[in-house]
Amino acid sequence: MIYRKVSITLVCLLLAFQFSHADVRLPALFSDHMVIQQEMEVPVWGWADPGEKVIVEIEDYKAEATASAEGKWKVRIGPLTAGGPFNLVVSGKNKINITNVLVGEVWVCSGQSNMAMEVRSCLDADREISEAKHPMIRHFQVKRTKAAEPLEDLAPVVNSKAMWLNTWEVCDPSTAGHFSGTAYFFARNLYEKRKIPVGIIHASWGGTTAEAWTPRDTLDNDPALKKILEDWPVYNDDEEWLKEEYEKFVREVEKARLEGRTAPLYFNQPSVLYNGMIAPVVPYGMRGVIWYQGESNAYRACQYRELFPAMIKQWRRQWEQGDFPFLFVQLANYHFEPPVFPELREAQSMTLKLPQTAMAVTIDIGDSTDIHPKNKQEVGRRLALAARKIAYGEDILFSGPVYKKMFIEGPKCWLLFDHVGDGLMPKGGGALLGFSVAGTDRKFLKARARIDGDQIIVWNDEIDQPVAVRYAWANHPVACNLYNQSRGNPYLPSSPFRTDNWPEISCSATKENMPKRAEVPPLNDTIKEELASAIEDNLRSMDLYSFSKDIINGTKWTYQKMYRGNPFLSEAYWPEADLVYRGIQYSGFYMNYDLYKNHLILLYNDNGNRKYVVLSNKYLESFSYTDTISHQEHHYEYIKIPGTDGKKLCEKVYGGKTSFVIRPGCEIKYGASGGWPGEYLRGYEYYIEVEGNYERIHSKKTLLNALQRNIPEIKKFIRRNRLKINRKHPENIVPVLKYYDETA
Repeated sequence: MIYRKVSITLVCLLLAFQFSHADVRLPALFSDHMVIQQEMEVPVWGWADPGEKVIVEIEDYKAEATASAEGKWKVRIGPLTAGGPFNLVVSGKNKINITNVLVGEVWVCSGQSNMAMEVRSCLDADREISEAKHPMIRHFQVKRTKAAEPLEDLAPVVNSKAMWLNTWEVCDPSTAGHFSGTAYFFARNLYEKRKIPVGIIHASWGGTTAEAWTPRDTLDNDPALKKILEDWPVYNDDEEWLKEEYEKFVREVEKARLEGRTAPLYFNQPSVLYNGMIAPVVPYGMRGVIWYQGESNAYRACQYRELFPAMIKQWRRQWEQGDFPFLFVQLANYHFEPPVFPELREAQSMTLKLPQTAMAVTIDIGDSTDIHPKNKQEVGRRLALAARKIAYGEDILFSGPVYKKMFIEGPKCWLLFDHVGDGLMPKGGGALLGFSVAGTDRKFLKARARIDGDQIIVWNDEIDQPVAVRYAWANHPVACNLYNQSRGNPYLPSSPFRTDNWPEISCSATKENMPKRAEVPPLNDTIKEELASAIEDNLRSMDLYSFSKDIINGTKWTYQKMYRGNPFLSEAYWPEADLVYRGIQYSGFYMNYDLYKNHLILLYNDNGNRKYVVLSNKYLESFSYTDTISHQEHHYEYIKIPGTDGKKLCEKVYGGKTSFVIRPGCEIKYGASGGWPGEYLRGYEYYIEVEGNYERIHSKKTLLNALQRNIPEIKKFIRRNRLKINRKHPENIVPVLKYYDETA
């Protein structure tokens, strides 16, 4: 016991000695392979013993500082000329030697999942990765971290499989796959044009709102934005996946309370991502920021008009580098309901009033069925064009046409634009498309449009007194082909716009009436009787639901795909189908089936607008369709499978004396920390029915065990026809069953 006490005392003395003589320490950003911003005095900072003298050296530059009473120090060094590699040496009571340092252009890249989307998920990923041999490009990915208060340094990485986080990586085929696609293609374009090193500091998190990236005092000190601090939990009801995430968070908070622990933070809680991922990067010397975010604020686009500029201004104040370039990506075309993306795009356009800002328009390179379009090469190129103009002063065309003003003469509207380049043109030739015009009744009709010099004339023969024009004003405009041109070729697309300021969805939304998913009321006897007489007429007319009395059949559906892959039953979107619902057969409906949510969705027309509804599985019995891609017929039924809870959706592939059904399923596989949030993985289970019993089949042995009779003959049939019976060849089960039925 005496020896143990002595040992503990010695350990305590050693620890006290270590902490009283702390080594000079640097933030995680200062490490081997780093890139330092050229042509400016860049800050270098860290920690040491109070009063300790610290010397920072690189090439012929040297700076000194003395640590404060809190043990902090900071120097500025430079301006440095592009080049390298160099060594950065920091000396105090100890010495830190950082090697392979380049001097060039540094950009901070932030936002949500489209910024987080990795090169390996982008267009032509294999080729891009194999050709990513650019040692002058370096990538630093910030670990995803939430914090209640601004951190002084990045949170440590403890996952051994993600040690590439919080460290500078040289771009080569072994590393580029997990780089941000947008950031990498932006950096590559800059390097190809300027031939100097480029460093990208990537800090993003999928599904995040702008307020999570905004400093707390920005929200506290603005009466219009302060409401976010109170209302942010409500915003998590906008989308199904957000609601699920928030409900999980609430359970974690309650568990922490019961266990007496500090409550966890939510990833979309105001300021927590600024505190954990941006504050530790400030004030690292950099040229500017590229930003790719907005989808998660779309339901509050009116609020975004103030929030986004306020965030930019505060980032600039914190960095103390003046009005550094802030370049951002406008939301791409994407098909879902309700139509809130046009308003968010408008809010982004309004932010161009801030100095040193530019916007990359992507209305032409999105994906109607995927909120994560793969063509990040073009996104990076357009951002690089903006950087070359805004940050580097090149005399180039960097923006598509931007609406400036309108004049009305009689029944026609004359529109003027900035950034016309060598003139306006319809891409692909033909007529200008995507315009609509409204009269005093505020009802928009499809408009004709033609180019007159640098102006566009818009009209509709049925409107004598036009008052407003809109262009590409939809989540996913079917046709919008207005471009500027350079040397006779279409160059960059026009941003969507409107000339009116009439209240839209988000600007009329409050905490009480914000767009939410429709709820399904309980099914009582009175509603059953009313519905029995009305449902057939409603379904047959394609005028399915008013989202009031008839919503009992299901819930309104909004496509909010947040993961890679396809969660749908069919690769063909919206094939025409027949279905049996409440015992009645209906024909000619466009549908799809979300395997992950177990929802059958009908597409219908409501006064010219495409809308969707989920039919209740409780009353859906079967459906059939022909895949428009493979041209194969499919028939699905809800079948009770042994060992499962209730009836499950199955495809009936073969039906004779026996039958063969496939049960499809879908789950989400999550990636490594710091990467994409996950991807849809579809899977299938195979069952045969013999004399009323269903047996799962995954091999020849299980098939023979299920059939039980005439086994020697069945084995000969399988050998004679060289049939493989396994998960890879389920199609071979059908000829075996046919033979079995014929010989049984």
